[in-house]
Amino acid sequence: MANELRTRTNFVGGLVEDNPLTNVATTLTSAGLAALPVIDTTNHAALILDPDGIHGAPEIVWVTAHSASSTTATITRAQESTSARQHLRDTYWVHTATVKDFVRSSFIGAQVVGPASQSIPHNAGTALTWSAELFDTSGFADLGTNSDRFTIPAGFAGKYRCTASFNWDNNASGNRVSGFRINGATSVGRQGKTADAYRDETTLTSTIMQLAVGDYVTVSVYQDSGGAINVLPGNTTMHFDIQWIGY
Repeated sequence: MANELRTRTNFVGGLVEDNPLTNVATTLTSAGLAALPVIDTTNHAALILDPDGIHGAPEIVWVTAHSASSTTATITRAQESTSARQHLRDTYWVHTATVKDFVRSSFIGAQVVGPASQSIPHNAGTALTWSAELFDTSGFADLGTNSDRFTIPAGFAGKYRCTASFNWDNNASGNRVSGFRINGATSVGRQGKTADAYRDETTLTSTIMQLAVGDYVTVSVYQDSGGAINVLPGNTTMHFDIQWIGY
């Protein structure tokens, strides 16, 4: 969905300079907009027009396009259960929190699933790859570009819970190590076990990590059986999940 990410910044407000801003206008002009960050097709910023209700009921609009330092912005009217109305020149507006900022109404995260099997070489750490998205609320995955990872989108730095589930094919030799890697370097949630002659299901659960915008996470596996062996689905689909749990 376009403009789904919420952008927030402190100390932004100003006066309407349109004369007037009609109830159907989709461009707002104000010197105060120069302090607003860049808004592109992935994000939006909420403004309250006439927050004190001096000339009528306050209206919440979403800025859906804004260039750096620009004094104009594209707005979507009548957001968050408010109604569009005319706003006179010099009407005050402010960028501030609304009820939407305090109520999380839906899950934020993604789940990808794997192919039928993947061959894991002997004695070489390997990032698992994934073939399809079951869901993705905010653009964490781009399997066409990087099929091995989730990348943290703008506006969602914070703490995450990651889970992965898959099987090692049966092989009696060597060791198995599984975990997550941040940016291809930092290992978290790592666990290991020795092999046996039976199919050995490995599940990684409840691993929490702190991630910044632009960080990426992969599922890393290692085995030293002496030759390549497969990972593959267990009783359910082989999957990798990420969930944002807060700042």
